[in-house]
Amino acid sequence: MKNPGFTQSRPLNTQDIRTLILSAFGGMLEFYDFVVFIFFAKIIGEHFFPPTLDSFWASINTYGTFAVGFLVRPIGGMIMAHFGDLFGRKKMFFLSIVLMVFPTLAIGLLPTYNQIGYLAPVLLLLVRILQGFAIGGEIPAAWVFVAEHVPKNRIGLADSMITASLSLGVLLGSAITLYINTVFSTEDIFNGAWRYPFILGGAFGIITIFLRRYLKETPVFIEMKEKKTLSEKIPLQKIFQSHLPDISISLLLTWIFTGCSILLTLMIPNLMSDFFNIPRKDAITMQSYTLITISLGAVLGGIWCDKKEAGKMLIFWSICFGICSWFFLQKLINMQPEGISILYAITGLFAGGILGCIPYIMVHRFPPAVRISGISFSYNLGQAIFGGITPIIIVLMAKEYPKGILFYVLFLAALGCYLGLRSALKNKNSSRKAL
Repeated sequence: MKNPGFTQSRPLNTQDIRTLILSAFGGMLEFYDFVVFIFFAKIIGEHFFPPTLDSFWASINTYGTFAVGFLVRPIGGMIMAHFGDLFGRKKMFFLSIVLMVFPTLAIGLLPTYNQIGYLAPVLLLLVRILQGFAIGGEIPAAWVFVAEHVPKNRIGLADSMITASLSLGVLLGSAITLYINTVFSTEDIFNGAWRYPFILGGAFGIITIFLRRYLKETPVFIEMKEKKTLSEKIPLQKIFQSHLPDISISLLLTWIFTGCSILLTLMIPNLMSDFFNIPRKDAITMQSYTLITISLGAVLGGIWCDKKEAGKMLIFWSICFGICSWFFLQKLINMQPEGISILYAITGLFAGGILGCIPYIMVHRFPPAVRISGISFSYNLGQAIFGGITPIIIVLMAKEYPKGILFYVLFLAALGCYLGLRSALKNKNSSRKAL
């Protein structure tokens, strides 16, 4: 991948490591909040909606409020990416964490329906809209920010650390939720202990805001500004005019990214307990181990992209993921528990390898002047579309045709091989032109 707009090869320095750590906190916080909200959705519904609603409609309203955050992501991502490409990565990156942190804290402090009536659900909805708006810019900005900071021979490692932090955020959210449910009684949780994870996440985020003030603008953006090579057109307009193939490839990569993430981290534990008679506690324990292997696989995938051709690495990880998924899901569907925990973790490792390759390929597909806009539009649109249909597909298949889950996963693996081949061919053609 020969796209210009990255820092020259050199060893990582202290500033690079500091940038990586502080950039990873935002993605971790996003998925932490995601898990905590889901776990406490029923209680939130009972507190913020009229008590005359039965539990079903209260849950529907709560999940609807949660879904609104996803629906505004593409809008927020496009607007924030526009400013990131024109006015600076650092400013946009700082703003995204500010707009994400304070809504998280606010959820833990908002008055309930019993205190302020119908204003309570309205405020909850506004908080989720603001949060979704900010989240739309966070992860694409983080991928670009670290890729343009570190030396070009460490872009894979840098972006994979951002990706790994997402799984760690899920793991942290699950651990905090488990702690709350273990230490406090059901009554204590209902009466206020449910707020503690949101307040803790907000406090963690405020510290991140303070530390992010010390991050520096990327060398790539500084160079573009000095040479006056920033986009003269609206970045989104330019990517539609000149980068439609890159958008389509990035959308499909996001499908794989979203499908693997949602399936392994959220859907499989629920399917284990709801459809395949595995105790909930055992399912969550296996999920925790798998989240660790996903993070490890993501870092390995990124490191290998730095050393080998990224398209070939995507093909390798996709083939391994497809094969391992076949054995894992066959055992799960046929209710054969022997060795299923090991297979789940190994499947997570290979899925992590895929997730580690994807941001590397995406940041190399767009030139620096429209890099955030191109990635943000593709990623957030893909999340909105495929993040919505994947759970529906999986649940319907689990109920009517369980083996359909296996074929869906194999489709994702085959799509990874196809996109890896496209990427490898693009890189080969770019190398020939350079000669």
